[in-house]
Amino acid sequence: MKKPVLYKRKFYLPLFWKFAIALTISVIVFGTINYTLINENFKKTLESELLNRLNFITNTISEQLTNSLIEKDSSIIQTILSSARSSDSSIKFIILENMNNVVIASTYDLTMQDLINQNYKCSDSCKSMSEYPTFCHNERLEVIQANKPILKGSLGYLFVGLNIKNIEKGVQKNMRIFLIMILAFFVVGIFGAFVFSNYISKPIKRLDEYSQNFDLSNLPDETSVDFKKIARTNHFFEKFIVLDEIDNLISNFQRMVDGLISKHIKLQQMQTQLMQLEKMSTIGVLAAGLAHDINNPVAGILNSIYRLKRNPYNQEQLFKYLDLMEESAMKIQFVITNLMNFTRKQDISFTKVKLVEIIEKSLLLVSHRLSESNIKIKKNYKASNDDIFGSFQHLEQVFVNLLINSIEAIDQKFSEVKDRSEKEIRITVSDFSNSVEVIIEDNGIGIHQEDINKVFETFYTTKGSKGTGLGLSVVQNILNLHNAEIELHSDFGNGTWVKIKFSRVSQNERI
Repeated sequence: MKKPVLYKRKFYLPLFWKFAIALTISVIVFGTINYTLINENFKKTLESELLNRLNFITNTISEQLTNSLIEKDSSIIQTILSSARSSDSSIKFIILENMNNVVIASTYDLTMQDLINQNYKCSDSCKSMSEYPTFCHNERLEVIQANKPILKGSLGYLFVGLNIKNIEKGVQKNMRIFLIMILAFFVVGIFGAFVFSNYISKPIKRLDEYSQNFDLSNLPDETSVDFKKIARTNHFFEKFIVLDEIDNLISNFQRMVDGLISKHIKLQQMQTQLMQLEKMSTIGVLAAGLAHDINNPVAGILNSIYRLKRNPYNQEQLFKYLDLMEESAMKIQFVITNLMNFTRKQDISFTKVKLVEIIEKSLLLVSHRLSESNIKIKKNYKASNDDIFGSFQHLEQVFVNLLINSIEAIDQKFSEVKDRSEKEIRITVSDFSNSVEVIIEDNGIGIHQEDINKVFETFYTTKGSKGTGLGLSVVQNILNLHNAEIELHSDFGNGTWVKIKFSRVSQNERI
């Protein structure tokens, strides 16, 4: 069982937007990671500085209080605490207990008196710091506080709390600067993506436009001029010789196009030679019939001369035989003219031609072969307008080749059949709104099914040494130049059916 084919929906996304999306994702991912790391690093740094300051403040106050506590001078003790708090706005509270855990001095904002008195002990709202055993985070009071015993607690205990909001303010300030830098980097990156994508995409777009408009039937005289326009991206970069992969791509594409044009010209020359070669081969086939068409008038001329010589003074007989001789000479001239026109090497030149006229001319060239083989031609010209733009001589070669193939196929089939009344070739010409169709049918030997796909291959023949293998190959090449379609069907033993479809287009479009 074959797996179902999944078709992916494709859509066009300009190079700039690809750069912009990639840059946006990069900024979001790396910005988020760096924001988190820097935020944590700032917090730790500021917290470390705050702890050092708290340690310094606590030690300083402790030293100042030692003598006053020994002397039990409460006024000096309160002055020391008030002075310390007023000198540092980050101090939220300072509380001093005696050795019996009774508050003997304090300083703080009176609006927070109850909250501080209830929570400065830090019994259930603090997170201790392992590296600083006497320091802790007091979450209810939003401070980092120190719990320092004075002289190992013999003189009391000092509680100092520093406002932790200063850390948050410092972090927020630095992070705002970081976000501004990220935003600036993003804006500069988007602008750079626009400039860079434009620098890359402009020559690629020009190359794409050139490749879409490139037409082998209308080749430019010089490709280098076009590619100079493609490669031109910026006046600044034109002053410097700085090459990159895009320049290599354009250079390689130019070499490919130049090579393609050169090979196409050689191929056209070769096709022309093959057409002429096949035409000369066809002349050999027609030679016997044309010789008969010439010999009969020549025999009539010789007979007339013989009779005139026997009685040269018979005036009536003289004019009679002169007329016969003139008629015979004109027949010879007509046959030779047709043969010369057919053999002459012609360049492809498209003009307005009539298909029926070309077919009739082709039938005239093979008339002796038809007569010799006793083949009937049934014509059905249904086209009210059979005008197309094409090359008269080359289309004549097409129909002569097809008719000769039909004649030889019929001769091969009926070579041992006495009754030859059934031998026929049917030609039908029909016109439609956008096309004219020609169908040629014969009741000859036909083609084996396995050989049908090979008959248009160059040098492939079913006639052995008698064929060149160029006939149908040349036919197809000529029809391709006319943008015509050929369709061939065959039933071995019963005959072959060929349909040619010519499109109705203007002369300007064709050429």
